[in-house]
Amino acid sequence: MFDRLKRTLPAAPASVTHKAQILEYTIAQLRGMMTRTMELEAELAVSSPRNTSDWVGRVVASAGSFPDAMIELMKLFCFRRGWNSAALDSGITPRPSASATLAAANAALERFSIESRAWRFRPKVGVPGRVWSTMRPEWLASLADDRGTFLRAPLARRFGLRVCLAVPVTVSGNVAAVVAFYDTVARPFDPACYDLAVKLTCALGNAYGAKRSGM
Repeated sequence: MFDRLKRTLPAAPASVTHKAQILEYTIAQLRGMMTRTMELEAELAVSSPRNTSDWVGRVVASAGSFPDAMIELMKLFCFRRGWNSAALDSGITPRPSASATLAAANAALERFSIESRAWRFRPKVGVPGRVWSTMRPEWLASLADDRGTFLRAPLARRFGLRVCLAVPVTVSGNVAAVVAFYDTVARPFDPACYDLAVKLTCALGNAYGAKRSGM
């Protein structure tokens, strides 16, 4: 088996000779191939309006629920644009109902996500409430320094979050959720990043509305 692995994979360094080393090398190569496959899939999904529509259609068709579909969108955006994590707020009064953390090994991001679940936002209050009410995205470039804008500024400061992009998701003309992307590195406003988030959420909202209405 080990000889077959060595013949199948790219040539290993000459120092890789023992079975344990071959297994470690194999695992590293497989992880690299999986990452590259994800990169190619993400690149293809956003390479054209038609490809984005096709990708969203597949996600919505296979998802068991609206949050399930949104989690796939959150993963795609975070992977494609390099954001650390994302969270979904949905309901008449926005409440955390689903989350996707792309840096699962980062304990600080996990703690921020867990402690954020205790927060409830009324319309027009906090980032989720404002975005829900105005139906306009918000890019907050300094979370930890402005509690007037970001009510969870102490949490952001404690766990090292720097920036947030919050986008409404409309289904059949009504806001169904607010998705917020977070990062631990400074990000000045990026129009291309902003536009991609809006494009993906619009496409998914339209596709889910069509699915719900039976079109």
